[in-house]
Amino acid sequence: MRRSKTNWYSRMCAASLTLATFVWGPVAFGDGQQTNQNMILVEGGTFVMGDVFEDDRRSMLDEKPLHDVVLDDFYIAKYETTLANFRAFVEETRYRTIKELELEAKLKKNERPYDTYTWKQGRFAQDDNHPVVWVAWEDAAAYCNWLSRKEGYPAAYDLETYQVIDARGYPTDDIQKVQGYRLPTEAEWEYAAREGGKKVLYGNGKNDVTEGELSCLFYDDSLPKEERDKLTSTTTPVGAFRPNALGLHDMSGNAWEWCLDQGYMYTPAKAVNPYYKGKDHMIRGGSHCSNAFGCNVFARINFWSKAKCEASGFRIARSAR
Repeated sequence: MRRSKTNWYSRMCAASLTLATFVWGPVAFGDGQQTNQNMILVEGGTFVMGDVFEDDRRSMLDEKPLHDVVLDDFYIAKYETTLANFRAFVEETRYRTIKELELEAKLKKNERPYDTYTWKQGRFAQDDNHPVVWVAWEDAAAYCNWLSRKEGYPAAYDLETYQVIDARGYPTDDIQKVQGYRLPTEAEWEYAAREGGKKVLYGNGKNDVTEGELSCLFYDDSLPKEERDKLTSTTTPVGAFRPNALGLHDMSGNAWEWCLDQGYMYTPAKAVNPYYKGKDHMIRGGSHCSNAFGCNVFARINFWSKAKCEASGFRIARSAR
């Protein structure tokens, strides 16, 4: 198939912007080493980050210049966080998501919201094994802190400033000092999606995909725009499609996945365990409402603070030290 441009529906998500229930104990699947919580240990290494196919097209941010990145070992979830996972967090903490608080504020002002979708009830039906969506980066950070407490790890985020913190609770730029559950850095995410930095285009280890291989919209550029604009999509249960060589599912498609980093442009300088701070938030991997090209492992989207849409989800990670 041809690498087509991102479709209008994916752009709409950007503009607006079960993990199958956690298993207590090791899981035997794929080639990666695994621990409890369906986390897979990814062995670190050096890889060339960025679009190694050197395609001049991009989704939002530049995918070049290519640059060397060195990563230490880290853990990353086998699946995207599911509705069941997120519901357990909400029921225990009575947490209200960014979208829910915004809707409540509008109702108090007697304002009519653009839509009333939330993680509980979106445009399409979902069951407990579907990835949670309509979550903002800030919601994902709160979930990570809750899970860290349950697992006996120090929190990874200061939820007042949303800074990343070390085991003593101090802000840090050194990701290896963050011991709790967190979002993967953009470099960790791409390295894992590319099966340890391989030259692959999609998160299932392939350079070309067809229908039935990932959750997204498939169409040819020859399809008239008015027909493309009628296309709709839904999420699928996590793990419904084959994993990559590390045992990771849905690294391309299904739900966009928030990363720890905040919007930045690549530089040619070599980096070690990079983590970049800024005013925006990075999201990777494409979604059910992206076309195939929008789901490639290099596509970089930066959304503003508190952004969310029917495709924004996440998977968790943790430093291995």
